[in-house]
Amino acid sequence: MLNIREFFKKIQSIQTREMFTRVIVAEAVKKHTNIDISAEAVSFSSGAAIIKGIPQAGRSVIFIKKESILLDINNAQNERVVTDIR
Repeated sequence: MLNIREFFKKIQSIQTREMFTRVIVAEAVKKHTNIDISAEAVSFSSGAAIIKGIPQAGRSVIFIKKESILLDINNAQNERVVTDIR
C-alpha cells in the first residue's frame, strides 16, 4: 500500500505543477494584452504554450507582445521553459 500511495502522490504533484504553469501563462497574457483566457485553454507542446479559443485579433496582440509575455512566464516559474506562444 505504501508504494501505491506514493505513486498517487507523485501523480497529484505533477498535475498541480502543470496547473500552476498554466495559470502563470494565463496571468502573463492578461497582464500584457488584457485578454482573459482560462487555464484550461492553455496546453504545452515541446516548449510552446498553445492557447485555444481566442480570435485572430487576440492572437495578433499576443504575437506582438510575445517577448515580454515569455519573459514574465519564465521568470515566474522554473518547472518548464516556455519558448513560444501559439
